[in-house]
Amino acid sequence: FFVISCPIVVALVPYSDLFGFSNDSFTSGLKLSFWLIYIGITIWTIILFIGIIIKPILVKKLLTKLFSLKILKRWYANIDHLTDTMLETSTIIKQQSINWWIKASLATMISWLSRYLVVNVIFGGFAPYADQIIVLSRQFIVWAILMVSPTPGGSGLSEWLFSSYYGDLINSPEKESIILLIALTWRIISYYIYLIIGIFILPSFFKKKRK
Repeated sequence: FFVISCPIVVALVPYSDLFGFSNDSFTSGLKLSFWLIYIGITIWTIILFIGIIIKPILVKKLLTKLFSLKILKRWYANIDHLTDTMLETSTIIKQQSINWWIKASLATMISWLSRYLVVNVIFGGFAPYADQIIVLSRQFIVWAILMVSPTPGGSGLSEWLFSSYYGDLINSPEKESIILLIALTWRIISYYIYLIIGIFILPSFFKKKRK
């Protein structure tokens, strides 16, 4: 969904609204980072698609042979396990009906769009004058960057990235305070709330595993 939707978003939304609203080093770095990450995700998605849907055995042979090289041998066990999982997944998926594919595709679209639209709802409360299409489209860029965040869960980076990237959409004397509040609200809803829920769920989960 992410690989397919990103080009559509970039095509429908003016490029200047995504990357050209400022000529500083932030937007230049953001643009470069996004396209590098997007290309990497696209390549990996193609590999998974071929490895699961089209030629799973061929992909397994190629990857295991590649990681048999001395320079890559340390990751051989992981790749071997991954390709075995791809073969199992391929067997299961190819047995599914068209209805299953339609339901799975719709569920994926709805779940990801719901995640992106959280920011639109927050902006609707704090800055209703902001262009909601731009708000939504920039979420694709933000999530791409956070996929390779060096910090756990993107902590710190996500708040800074969000505040810097969405700041130009706020027209208010309290611009910095408002965008920071929006960023924190977004993080609480999209990330921190799951950590809080996990604190209560994990103890019972580990108890069941011990039994």
